[in-house]
Amino acid sequence: MKCYSFFNKYNGLFCLLLLALASCQQVPQAKKPDHAKRWLAGDHHVHSHYSVKWDTSVFPPAAVIGGDAKYSIPLNAQMAAHYGLSWMVITDHGGPNRAKLALEQAYPELLASRKALPDILQFYGMEFDVPGDSPGGRHASFIMPYSATEAQQLYQIESRYNGRQGVPPGPEKAEDAFMLLALKAMDALPDKPLLLANHPSRLATGFRQYHKITPQQLRDWQDTAPDVVIGMTGAEGHQAATLNPDGSTDASAIRAEYPHYPTMGGYDQMTARLGGVWDSLLSEGRHWWVTGVSDSHGHYTDGWADFWPGQYAKTYVYAEKDYQSIFAALKAGNVFVSTGDLIDTLYVDVLVKNTGRKATLGETLLVSAEDELVLRVRFRAPDGKNGGG
Repeated sequence: MKCYSFFNKYNGLFCLLLLALASCQQVPQAKKPDHAKRWLAGDHHVHSHYSVKWDTSVFPPAAVIGGDAKYSIPLNAQMAAHYGLSWMVITDHGGPNRAKLALEQAYPELLASRKALPDILQFYGMEFDVPGDSPGGRHASFIMPYSATEAQQLYQIESRYNGRQGVPPGPEKAEDAFMLLALKAMDALPDKPLLLANHPSRLATGFRQYHKITPQQLRDWQDTAPDVVIGMTGAEGHQAATLNPDGSTDASAIRAEYPHYPTMGGYDQMTARLGGVWDSLLSEGRHWWVTGVSDSHGHYTDGWADFWPGQYAKTYVYAEKDYQSIFAALKAGNVFVSTGDLIDTLYVDVLVKNTGRKATLGETLLVSAEDELVLRVRFRAPDGKNGGG
């Protein structure tokens, strides 16, 4: 077991960084009771075989199950649990009449999966096709809180506002303003969902040359529904796109399927760049969080571009192991991301010296120029091998 401590102490313009490798209390390995808060790994962007393709040779277009993602919901959940996840969100994407398909076929399979695999909490969601003049370009993870009416509430949003819903989608869905109407409808639901922009810079044409999703659009979304829009993915999915089925590297493939401007070590440039979009949003006082996902459609060993949920990227939330606590922690930003299982525990506190005032992940601390601050970071490197062996 390895446990590390870092302290950053600064006052005014002077910064003294003390780096110490110290012994500290180890986080117990034993399973805690479910009412105890701890770091729980999850993935909020997982596709099942209900991410369909559409046969447009018939009218209305017919769903082709398994057309754009390979596995059933229970198999995804089983593999997610195998790779250490405590929670996941099924986020299948849309098409001409996917809202009906989701309600009548995908949701019953989710209920059966919850019953068969109760140790992994399985949220109901969708990959929302963002309306606007950008077909196929803008997606977001839409996550419903667990409730008896979750399916009906999601259907209400998907059937009316999803950018690809309809035969064909109405002309109003080609307008960016329609997304703001969708967000107002989400905000008015009895149980407010969460929304995070997926792969925001995937179609950027260069460094800071954003396309389809821009920083101003992200601001507009959150200004419209601040209790719904909470952030974006940082560590993107499709990280196995450069792997052949035998595990060898395909030098011609593109990591995370970013065709024009690459990720930065697997992270979207909106997150990775120091002083960039994420830092800018935080500097405005916004509660804006980043996450890590698999965006799993099919495993690379089956000829697809993905890892299993949790095999490479994990989003940790500090919560009790129940639906309400996990949802609340994700919304509050008590979150960190790990890839390759580098760490599985992280505690961050900023303290105002000699006052007792402090804040942790997702919280805000008001300070003055005269305050002396202490940054305290503790993390744990897990024992054992990661998902790659």
